[in-house]
Amino acid sequence: MPKEYPTSVLSTTMMELIEESILAKVVEQRKEKFKPKFTNCRFKSEFMVIKCQNEDTAEWLKGIAPKIKPWETADLMVVDSKSIPRPEILAVFFPKSGKNDNETILALIEGHNDIATDSWRVLKRKPIKNHAQLILSVD
Repeated sequence: MPKEYPTSVLSTTMMELIEESILAKVVEQRKEKFKPKFTNCRFKSEFMVIKCQNEDTAEWLKGIAPKIKPWETADLMVVDSKSIPRPEILAVFFPKSGKNDNETILALIEGHNDIATDSWRVLKRKPIKNHAQLILSVD
């Protein structure tokens, strides 16, 4: 994930570039004694989850992640599974907000409450007559 998470998040394209960079590092290891072993790689809505087969692979990944630069400003870090951010996923109904865009709805939430919505992400929007239902990732 980006070091600046949740202020900075990864797009699918960024995650694909990271995956390619990690695989290139695996190729570089082919003649070495240590061979990293992964069991899974999943793209989440804002970061990647890579499951390592063993602790040595996890430590190897922690060491290379900050060094890879799939794009010029990439600044990545690896966290253990217990430290993976788990944002709340909420389905929220907004009456009479069908004409408002997502940014306006989030600004209204912030304007009416003592809540910062800058790090919230709209995962899905469902129109219901002149209302809106948003599926939100809330940190």
